Amino acid sequence: MGVSFNLHKFAPTNSKEIKFQGDATITDHNVIRLTNLDSDGNPLGNRVGRVLFSDPVHLYDHSGFRAGFETTFVFRISKPYSSEFAPGPGDGLAFFLANADTEIPPESSGKFLGLFDDASAKVVAVEFDTFSNVEIGDPSGPHIGININSIRSSATGFWNYYDVDLSTKLPQKVAVGLSASTGQYSQNTEILSWTFKSN
Repeated sequence: MGVSFNLHKFAPTNSKEIKFQGDATITDHNVIRLTNLDSDGNPLGNRVGRVLFSDPVHLYDHSGFRAGFETTFVFRISKPYSSEFAPGPGDGLAFFLANADTEIPPESSGKFLGLFDDASAKVVAVEFDTFSNVEIGDPSGPHIGININSIRSSATGFWNYYDVDLSTKLPQKVAVGLSASTGQYSQNTEILSWTFKSN
């Protein structure tokens, strides 16, 4: 029942293992760019891109089975220009688990990270948020957050362990993916490698 993949170089040969949604694409440098750039190489605002592993992951069943998993991904977030009118990059990147048939929700750019079209959805995510949206309870400045069926983080800041019973939050089989979005402010978000293993 376990799923395992190890993607250290992205190319058309392994693109069958990955579903691309929105802006996500493989670049000439064999990395995944999650949100688009303009013709001058500057990131565009109000964009969303996601990549998902092509096979669903079995999290649990009614016999009491509970899967454990681990994932590692290397990413680069850059903002190639600076301006007094753009106080920082925006909006962020998230590793997520969602319904196996998940699609990008409408109106999910910016603070919604390509995962939510309002404040809630059946999604568990770890966000690497580069823009503070105080209206949803973000702390000041870039932060890491745990999102459980809501864009409002259950926990933020520095942490190394957080226990979530996924069987109460998600269906038995889920999609695993990486999502990025830009809002009024923008950034370039790239995935350099991604590994995942479940038992």
